[in-house]
Amino acid sequence: MTLQRCWGIAGVVSVLIVIGTLHSSLSPSPWPVAASVASTTPMQQMKPKVAAPQCESFERAPDAGGHSLLAETDVVHAVHPASFSDLGNCRLKAMASKMSCGEKGCVNGTCFFNACWCQPGFIGEHCDSEQESQPTCPDWKEWSNLVKTCVKPTQHCQQKRFYRLGLPQHNRGHPDQCFTHPSYGAAIIPMERWKLAQLAESILWQQIDSASTGGICDRCHEHKANFDSYASVRHLGHVAEVGCGPFTQVHTLLEARPDLVQTAESITLADPGMDGYLKLKSCPYRNGRLKGVPAFTYACGAEEFPFLGAFDTVIMLNVIEHAWDAFAVLSSVYAALKPGGQFLFHERLLDLSLQSEVYHPIRLKQSFYEGFLGSSFNTIYNRTVPLKKSMYPKGSASAFYFIGTKK
Repeated sequence: MTLQRCWGIAGVVSVLIVIGTLHSSLSPSPWPVAASVASTTPMQQMKPKVAAPQCESFERAPDAGGHSLLAETDVVHAVHPASFSDLGNCRLKAMASKMSCGEKGCVNGTCFFNACWCQPGFIGEHCDSEQESQPTCPDWKEWSNLVKTCVKPTQHCQQKRFYRLGLPQHNRGHPDQCFTHPSYGAAIIPMERWKLAQLAESILWQQIDSASTGGICDRCHEHKANFDSYASVRHLGHVAEVGCGPFTQVHTLLEARPDLVQTAESITLADPGMDGYLKLKSCPYRNGRLKGVPAFTYACGAEEFPFLGAFDTVIMLNVIEHAWDAFAVLSSVYAALKPGGQFLFHERLLDLSLQSEVYHPIRLKQSFYEGFLGSSFNTIYNRTVPLKKSMYPKGSASAFYFIGTKK
């Protein structure tokens, strides 16, 4: 199969500057009162452009008929580095009505869906008032060195699963509080912290794969149960799973709802760890198909997903806490979905005071997700369930599940 690559992280930062300044605000929550959730074909290789951006280049879904499904040795760049600014301009155009925060804008924050979200240490409607000083971040290299000691699955590392690593409290509270805003949580993290989480994830999945005899998945049975066996999902069309991991959740969806297999025209899978996943013996899409449906792979994070209005269905389960910019992730998947397309979403909700987890640096409140989803999607399915894992104090952790159609 041909592995597509998105632009580099440096390019993404520039895109984010185009669609809204880094970081954000509240008082007490910037979401409108009405924004509540009701209960209940890989892209053709882009060439550098000097003319005005051709936004239609980003608006096509994968074309199963035009691409080889056989394994290939060459690596195709889905988006040329010189063209990422075109995507940024096109995304800005497509989402202009969602990224307006007045003439003053967000001085020390991010304008995200018409609201300012202040970076830690700032408050106010435009994030122009300083709050108490934030704790400084620790030396992430110290954490990385500790994680590297767990490359071999010793008893100590297996028991800890990297979660708390026995690290001391840093300044006041846990280390990740250095990039956490008390009003909504942590939405953007330092790149070194993200690399640390990716390192830990990579080691974990290598250990799981080496011990596997097949048939493994990432909490797929839990997600299936909490989505009521995906009973509310409709015709799939062109599907994208962002942050798919080595096993995907769309695979579980198609097993639970075999009647939907014939409705899937293509499956696009994106993950920054794709290079390594395709080498795993347990990866179900390594040969270019998933449940018989053509599958196309992209080695990129959710922040970099290079599509606009191209998909009928977008799936993103338990991805935000693994990302480095939640605002960019949600903007990216929203832009990739067609109007009326269905969005399957899940994220864990952890109390902001809980100790840091090396895998999961981003941590946002439920009110943040409900505001975004309620203002952007028509609710089809919504459920919150408590997490009963022994690692969390009672009442401090839950799981949020949502299906909706793009307004």
